[in-house]
Amino acid sequence: MLTKFKATCAAVVATLAFTAPVHSDPGEVTKYLMNEPATVFDLGLIRLEYFLTSYYPPLGSALYDSRNDRLTIRKAFDEVSSSDIAEQTCKDWLERVRKIGAVDPLSGMVEPPFENSVYSNFFKHISQRNDDAPEDYLKKFDEIIHLKCNHLLDDGTILSIGAPLLGGTFVVSRL
Repeated sequence: MLTKFKATCAAVVATLAFTAPVHSDPGEVTKYLMNEPATVFDLGLIRLEYFLTSYYPPLGSALYDSRNDRLTIRKAFDEVSSSDIAEQTCKDWLERVRKIGAVDPLSGMVEPPFENSVYSNFFKHISQRNDDAPEDYLKKFDEIIHLKCNHLLDDGTILSIGAPLLGGTFVVSRL
């Protein structure tokens, strides 16, 4: 009986020795990323993306183009529709995104008492003031935010409607 117990203990110890987790240091890329600081811009993009995707129904996603200094909130509708229905769907989406962002859909102006949109608020410090920040930087940030809606048409093309967050103009094109 004692030999059976010793054999069982030896089997358990051997199993644990081969299945124990392997510990190693982080690799070169991981170390680099671990030592890079997150900026308010990085955190703002994360906050905005989370807001857009967790809203019901989801508002879309965010994409920053550094070459043109443009932040785009975009939505793609996959269902196939006629041109009229697709255009109305995109216009409704544009209106909804503006309303949720505290921007009047008709005038394209931020609605009082707000000074800037809900979207640009994601790009500020949460619990501290930054006295070095440029004056009215969130208002100015609203000017680089654009909205873009793509909708698949029944003829196989894509209807694309784009508009700045602020202002009343929009551009309709087919891709």
